Amino acid sequence: RVASLHGDIVGLEMALPVALAPERPYLVTAQPAHAEWLSQRVQAADLQPCCVLALAVERFTPSVNIFTRLGQTPDGLPRASICDRDGEVVAEAGVSWMSSRYAEVFVQVAEPTRGRGLGKAVVSAVSARVLELGRAPIYVSAVDNAASVALALRLGYCDTGARELNGSFVARRP
Repeated sequence: RVASLHGDIVGLEMALPVALAPERPYLVTAQPAHAEWLSQRVQAADLQPCCVLALAVERFTPSVNIFTRLGQTPDGLPRASICDRDGEVVAEAGVSWMSSRYAEVFVQVAEPTRGRGLGKAVVSAVSARVLELGRAPIYVSAVDNAASVALALRLGYCDTGARELNGSFVARRP
């Protein structure tokens, strides 16, 4: 389940106790200004400050890796992966959500294979596919994840200046 704090705080204040089951985990995206408000209303919160980057198409520098496999999820969202010799996925990128205008790109790279350009290759493939679909790719990264932010910048993503908190929380008992 996903809760969003990018809206009406008064409405959310009334909805939280009714909509959320106590002691159940939820994912959340919130504005940094709502961090204190949220921490007062949930049992435990693991929130990371994140930056939002948008792809500047004119700066997009695609990266090609012949081992990149482009596909899609059962619901049609783009995915790209690179596997090792044993067939295990070591790098994967995809779209977390897609609207009529935007698509949020994510990436995961196995620890022992980081720093080899695999993340750049799969993010590049997914970003190109998102552009083909007529959407604007966005990339959200923890502010302190320098490698992730650098990967996005190398591909032509630009920091929009927007910040958000992403993470999870457990609803309090009433």
